[in-house]
Amino acid sequence: MYRTLGSIFIIASALISYLDKYVMFYNVNLSNNYGYNNSVDLVCATSIIVAPILIVIGANLRPYRISYIFPFYTYTHYLLWVLREDKTDYGCSKIHTIFLVLLFVFFIIVMCKIKKKEKLKRKKRKRKLCFLKKCWIYHV
Repeated sequence: MYRTLGSIFIIASALISYLDKYVMFYNVNLSNNYGYNNSVDLVCATSIIVAPILIVIGANLRPYRISYIFPFYTYTHYLLWVLREDKTDYGCSKIHTIFLVLLFVFFIIVMCKIKKKEKLKRKKRKRKLCFLKKCWIYHV
């Protein structure tokens, strides 16, 4: 139950980052922009603040690992947008973003396998040590 709720928070943190696109597309104008030029800027700034908070809340609920792909995709997309020359995210290459996400997933899988292998080595070493201690006790 909590893992599912945590995953929902993680996925929502990624989706909330695109909320300004919907405000722009549907031409939503708020009555008070709180000092921002327009409603899109207000929603963008707010979503930048709210998204990490949702990630922290979701991470504390131990979500399914696969749910982290969504915010990783979003933030990778934004990173590529920041590094672009024209400074617009319209038409930003989704292929590069998908490639980086797949590279990230591959990296995580490899790291998990290495971690599991080291855990097995530690377990074997501990068993050998216990066996040697028992043998030493019987010989003394």
